[in-house]
Amino acid sequence: MSKFILVFLIILLYLLKIISSNSSYKNLLTLAFNANIATKGQFPFMVLVNGTCGGSLVTPSYVLTAAHCLPICKMFVKIGEIERSSPHWIIRSVSKTLEYIDDRFPYSDIALLKLNESVPLSKEINVVQLPTRIINIDGLQLTTVRFGLTENGQISNELRYVNLQGIDLKKCQLIVNKYYPYTVLSSSHLCAIPNPDNPNSGICDGDSGGPLVIKGTNILVGINSIASPNCSKYLPDIFVNVSNYLDWIQYNIKNE
Repeated sequence: MSKFILVFLIILLYLLKIISSNSSYKNLLTLAFNANIATKGQFPFMVLVNGTCGGSLVTPSYVLTAAHCLPICKMFVKIGEIERSSPHWIIRSVSKTLEYIDDRFPYSDIALLKLNESVPLSKEINVVQLPTRIINIDGLQLTTVRFGLTENGQISNELRYVNLQGIDLKKCQLIVNKYYPYTVLSSSHLCAIPNPDNPNSGICDGDSGGPLVIKGTNILVGINSIASPNCSKYLPDIFVNVSNYLDWIQYNIKNE
């Protein structure tokens, strides 16, 4: 073996050792990916909240999102486009935030945003359909819509979607006990896992508040709430169970 090849192999092994010991590289390698790029009008209810979270248009004047997306500063939403860089977004400021308040544990990660002005509905902008009953999602095919991190560790410019499979809450809790410290699930949660043919898919940073719908429909069953640790593959993602809050959603939309 020539000295050149030997030196090359030593350098290569050294670089691999650095990568394997660096947590940021590990996180990068386990980021959720294999998300499909959405087309215009495919998810007309998808809303970008403050540029950092997702949301779902439930009426022309209200957006449903995760409560942990609520900042202290003034809020705004963008709707109607599928690229962050597009200059054609319809933008509305948020005139009021309504967070579900409950003293019981665990925390309810759901909020309504009242827009300062309603948005015009079209093929590119439309409301999501709320469920009319509690839906058992165990084994059900689902789709989550996202603008968050991609496999290269960068925030996506394109709207993307990932197909997942619902999992029974009790099964999910067994996994959560092992991998998600201090996370307790209840009827206010839903869990979804990657499909076997696409194990590297799921939600990640920047996807909070986005919709989880029944695949092939606009029926909203969940709100993106907790991504798996380090956006790891194979582990379940946790969503707010929208069915659990239907009365609260409808009451506030009607009475505000």
